[in-house]
Amino acid sequence: MDDALEATDSGTTWLNASGAQGLQVGSNNVQLNRFGYTPPVVRSSYLEQVRQIAPSTLIGRDAELADLAAFCANDAEHAYGWWRASAWAGKSALLSWFALHPPPGIKVVSFFITARHHRQNDRKAFIDNVLMQLAELLEYRGLPPGLTDSTQEAHLTGMLSAAAAACRQSGERLVLLVDGLDEDRGVTVAPDSYSIAGTLPRRPPSQLKIVVSSRPDPPLPQDVPDDHPLRASCRIWDLQQSADADIVRADAERDLKRIVTTGGVERDILGFVAAAGSGLSIRDLTELINEEEWLVTDHLSSFTGRTFRRVDATYVLAHEDLHPTATRLLGTRLHDYQQRLHEWAEHYRRLGWPAGTPDYLLRGYFRITHSDVARMVRYATDADRHDRMLDHTGGDAVALDETVQAQEALLAFTEPDLPAMCQLALHRADLEERNAKMPLSLPRLWAAVGNLDRAEALIRSIPEDGNRRAVALILLAPEVAAAGHHLRAEVLVAMIPSRLYVAAEEPDKAICAVVRKIAEGGDYDRAINLTQTAQQPFWQARAYGEVAIAAAIRGEDLAQAEALAEQVPMPYWRAQVFAVLMKMAARAGNAGLAARLASRAETEVDNIPKGNDRPIALAFLAEEADDSGDGDRAKRFAALAAKEASALENRLNRIDKLTSIAPRLAEILDQSDLAKLAQIAEMTLNAALDDHQITLEQQIRLVGPTAAAWYTAGDRERALAVTDAVAAPSHRDTALLDLVKVAAGAGDLEHARALLGSFSGSSGRDSALGRIVGTLTGPNADEQIADLVNAIQDRASHASALAAWGYRLAKRGDLQTATELAERAEAVVRSAGDPAGRVALLVPLLSVLVEAGDTERAQAVANRAVEAYQAIPEWLRSDFKLAAFVRASTRAGAHHAAATAAQLIKGPDVRAEAQIDLAISVTQSGERDVALDPLPVRMS
Repeated sequence: MDDALEATDSGTTWLNASGAQGLQVGSNNVQLNRFGYTPPVVRSSYLEQVRQIAPSTLIGRDAELADLAAFCANDAEHAYGWWRASAWAGKSALLSWFALHPPPGIKVVSFFITARHHRQNDRKAFIDNVLMQLAELLEYRGLPPGLTDSTQEAHLTGMLSAAAAACRQSGERLVLLVDGLDEDRGVTVAPDSYSIAGTLPRRPPSQLKIVVSSRPDPPLPQDVPDDHPLRASCRIWDLQQSADADIVRADAERDLKRIVTTGGVERDILGFVAAAGSGLSIRDLTELINEEEWLVTDHLSSFTGRTFRRVDATYVLAHEDLHPTATRLLGTRLHDYQQRLHEWAEHYRRLGWPAGTPDYLLRGYFRITHSDVARMVRYATDADRHDRMLDHTGGDAVALDETVQAQEALLAFTEPDLPAMCQLALHRADLEERNAKMPLSLPRLWAAVGNLDRAEALIRSIPEDGNRRAVALILLAPEVAAAGHHLRAEVLVAMIPSRLYVAAEEPDKAICAVVRKIAEGGDYDRAINLTQTAQQPFWQARAYGEVAIAAAIRGEDLAQAEALAEQVPMPYWRAQVFAVLMKMAARAGNAGLAARLASRAETEVDNIPKGNDRPIALAFLAEEADDSGDGDRAKRFAALAAKEASALENRLNRIDKLTSIAPRLAEILDQSDLAKLAQIAEMTLNAALDDHQITLEQQIRLVGPTAAAWYTAGDRERALAVTDAVAAPSHRDTALLDLVKVAAGAGDLEHARALLGSFSGSSGRDSALGRIVGTLTGPNADEQIADLVNAIQDRASHASALAAWGYRLAKRGDLQTATELAERAEAVVRSAGDPAGRVALLVPLLSVLVEAGDTERAQAVANRAVEAYQAIPEWLRSDFKLAAFVRASTRAGAHHAAATAAQLIKGPDVRAEAQIDLAISVTQSGERDVALDPLPVRMS
């Protein structure tokens, strides 16, 4: 269906339709129908994780359960309750049992802070999991739109209030339960660290009780305000030791003592797992212990249970509280195991992090470097390691997070190490730079070849600046839905901001695309539910129409699809849905149904008020009728669309609609009629220019489609001439792109190539080649694309073209070649650099290192900087900045870099001054292998 329009919302009318089996509302030819659908709500699986934590039976805690129940139901004085106890007292057992078996009238939303499960011990994990549970409790049909890192906390607060109100209305009480505040790994010494405790509401809504647990120490994090209930007004219980927990603890500790006393392989396994801080695989332990794999496997099998547990392919201690016990029992040996882990990591660092690098060294190891900031910085700035991590994860999100952690560690010192801070900033800039030019369609390509994890990892790496990540999400979400991952697609849609700088309607268009794919997968309830998340009623109606069309595509009874089409709000969209169903009925050989659907489409068009919308709808109906073999009806609709578009009063709307309908009518109207459309559009544009009723931005936007309309009418020369109306070469290039696209879409590669010579520079030509790759049709298109892609000079544009080419192949089933192109696209864009930006970072860093006396690193930075200077076009280099760089490099002893940079200085006087300083320094240092140019001689 057409997607070129947007509508203004004239107002909102509310009515109470609770309990209704159906609803029909109409006003001003806009009709809303709803009949008997009860879409499913979001479902959270978090209770399954709670079941992994909870004991099979809870012994001796009847009094505590009664206290909990009484607090949640009757305590009017306190909103917060805090269970405090030492390790192994049974806090998690008590609260997990309560979460799984709440008393009548209590609804529990819970989160258990733990390192036993992957990424379940920080603020982000808390918000993600609680939001899903609240969405289920509120019966949301999807997560809130516009859900981002910066909006999550506001949504959490709002949904807690809404859920508490919903429970109050049903005579229930909502309880938020958070276990293990002391296990929060998001709490650091940095002033801008954010904790789970600090995220808990300072002024909880009525009917909400919050129950937390922790050890008596450490104290609350610094981001918890002084007037927060956890500090000022909280019901506190001191939990007594559980006899059952004591027995489990005693058994586990007895095992630990036996392992430490026995020594050998068993003690090595315990030592390395305790020192690692996260899971180690059998292969990891085999390398570290230097024993046969079967022997390590046998030992783990013999005592896995009370002491160790398996998480995916790794082994960890069976309980977090076993770690301090193991640490105490291992004593000084623990340091030896930590040192051997560091040596293991250094071994792989010296090897350059080869393809077989253990996963632990890329994911878990960084955590144990925190006690040694120098080591932490070294690994957080190791480009080779982060390249290998990129191969493993598909993105740089983890690497970027490591640089932030290292910066926070440095800032904790009274006098931070400025050279190290600069080194981190430079490396972070490198990581951000290689993602800043990532093709926004590349995550979609990875999803198309079946690698959804890599697609989502790339999304997390793309910067949010300029809505780049949002645009990538808009492209990715429908592809994920098409792969059958409907819930993941909904989550991606929820991450798209509700308003974008690029175009306000794009988030709603993405919802329409995802709805279509979900409905094509047969999940009509979920698809209908998702239609309601569109912000504008116009796009909600479009989305509902997609459900009806998807039902027909799936081969459902067309009568069922017609019934769905009847419920589409707005005649503009109903007409188009009926037209699509008409075409399907005609192709199925059901002439009677096709005729009836055509009549219904025509009736709906008549219900659209004359104006901007009707010509587009009429052109769509004409195109569908022509595809159905109903030529007479097609010509009638086409003539009417042309007549009404030509008569629009507003000049800009007239141009917009004439140029929009021309390509739809290309196969229906003859060229003379198409030429009339193009001529009216051009004349209207010229009149608007003459009367100064059009802005430059509007002119640029409309000239290209007007030129394309002339191409569609068969007049190539006139089409090219129209673009001359734009004076600035770069703006004319924008108009020429529309011409290239329409020619490539028509399979006219010869003319599309000929147009390349009309562009003002290589940037415009590269963009044009990319358009050709994305839209070229014809029998030999695939064979010609390779040459087109290879002709693109700009690396970012080249990578985008590779992604577009790969997506074409993936949709045709050639997943192997498409995957290879995705890998090529990533490699190309990650090798692309911004030399001027690199210089802007390196030169200040060089000065800092020189002042700090760090000669070795200063010389390394100078060498990198001069390479970047050489890559900058000559006309962009500043002689004075180059001279300053020569002096700084000279002070650092980087004489070769200084000599190379001096040769880049164009002005003879500036170059001579820089070379004199360099020559003096070289002479004093005694270096004899520095090549100095002769000083320029000025003739009198």
